[in-house]
Amino acid sequence: MNTLWTTNQLRLRGINRRQIQNALRHGKLFRIYRGHYLNQEPTPDNVLQALHQIKPRCRTAGKTAHEQAQGQALTFPLIIEVPRNKAVMKCKYFQIFETRCNDFRKKQPPLRALSREHTNTSADERRAFLERAYEGKNGGRRLAQDRKAVRHKPASMMHALEQAQIGCDSHAERKFFKAAAQRGLKFEHNAWVGPYRYDGVNTRRRIIVEIDGETYHRADTGRSETFEQFEIDRWKDISAGFRGFRVLRFTSDMVERYFEKILDVLEAFIRGGEMPKEVRDPIWTWKTLKFGQRWEWIE
Repeated sequence: MNTLWTTNQLRLRGINRRQIQNALRHGKLFRIYRGHYLNQEPTPDNVLQALHQIKPRCRTAGKTAHEQAQGQALTFPLIIEVPRNKAVMKCKYFQIFETRCNDFRKKQPPLRALSREHTNTSADERRAFLERAYEGKNGGRRLAQDRKAVRHKPASMMHALEQAQIGCDSHAERKFFKAAAQRGLKFEHNAWVGPYRYDGVNTRRRIIVEIDGETYHRADTGRSETFEQFEIDRWKDISAGFRGFRVLRFTSDMVERYFEKILDVLEAFIRGGEMPKEVRDPIWTWKTLKFGQRWEWIE
């Protein structure tokens, strides 16, 4: 059984300093902190458990918090934060940093996973992590709260925040709005305009983009919510129009199959250019119904 021992506890059991040193040499004890030992070989999990006993107000940060949030196996060195004026140290098992933030709740915000620089994740992985952690209609609000709680914001975190599509509901939305941002077309996600939320809102240009996923918009399901959603979407478009917004509505299927074409349409629409020639005529002149009644481009 893995047990944490202190020097005093060992001495009370009759184990003197020389015997402790001998046990360390022969792999029967392992020093993980000043005056603290494990009787089994240290692993990231048992060292973290021991640190919580030694420093009850410690918390994970950086790569360790990232690994926890992703459900990955923990790796050495563990990244740990403690309140200011507490002992800090670095060893092969962990690195302990001071923090001014006194919020040491057991459940930490996902953003803390990026609060320390670490090199075992790429920029794309950090961005994708934030997009998953802060997806959905409350993603932006939760992120705003967590940004206040996490004071240490390295450059890698700020870059990930700048690139991440926060608040999107689906992979199709994240993929589409990321590509739009790379063309200089940035949107706020799950944003309010009047009484409704919209997938993407560009307030400066008064443009709204809606990407209809199959959950509520499939015409072949026969589910009553599909017809209810159909009417809701029309009232959303009307409401946006009264507030001076223009609405572009695509399906997730359109985005997935004609990705670059749809981006070209969006860019021309926003920048005031002409409608792309290939989609200027009625749809039935440049697409045909086949493959289960899906529109396919006529080659």
